[in-house]
Amino acid sequence: MTSKEVKLARTVSANVEDLHWPYGPNVGAVLTLRKHPRFGKSAYITLDRGQILCLSYEDCYIEVRFDDRPAMSFSARRPSDGTTEIVFIGEYPKFLKELSRSKSVLIELPMYQDGNRSWRFEVGDLTWQ
Repeated sequence: MTSKEVKLARTVSANVEDLHWPYGPNVGAVLTLRKHPRFGKSAYITLDRGQILCLSYEDCYIEVRFDDRPAMSFSARRPSDGTTEIVFIGEYPKFLKELSRSKSVLIELPMYQDGNRSWRFEVGDLTWQ
């Protein structure tokens, strides 16, 4: 416990994806950058519903396209509590560097029973709160 504040910058996906039952249509995502006094700096994606196919005991890889540049692979990992709707993006300094010079980012995630699905985020005016 600390009196230091957690700072967040987040943006909601510009698109939604339709997933199989029981998750259904119109699944959106949120991209969050976090500065936490205990956990440090991180970037993660949260889905409204669904299961990101990333094991809790080893990294998986996601594809990220910044603007129209070629896609890049980033390691990713589920949170320690095993939640399947959240994935933390590895290589934070590299991710932040690319993000800071971009207006949009397309992130492709491996989904349980739905293959790879992509969410687009507008990041040109991302601000810390």
